[in-house]
Amino acid sequence: MKTDWRQTLRELSQRGMTQGQIAEYLQSNGIAYTKSGVEKLSQGKVAEPSHSAGQAILNLHQQKTRD
Repeated sequence: MKTDWRQTLRELSQRGMTQGQIAEYLQSNGIAYTKSGVEKLSQGKVAEPSHSAGQAILNLHQQKTRD
């Protein structure tokens, strides 16, 4: 099943996460991803993140949707 990254990031935003905070989360997990990269992904300008970035975003999403 293909992940809808725009929707996933929109849901994180609705839970109070900024694009900068998402980028900081990725960087704190050793993933080189910038706020600009998160913005491009959320706008659909980048179709897929790297595997490690995608997995980290999904983990963050899962944490935030459990709260």
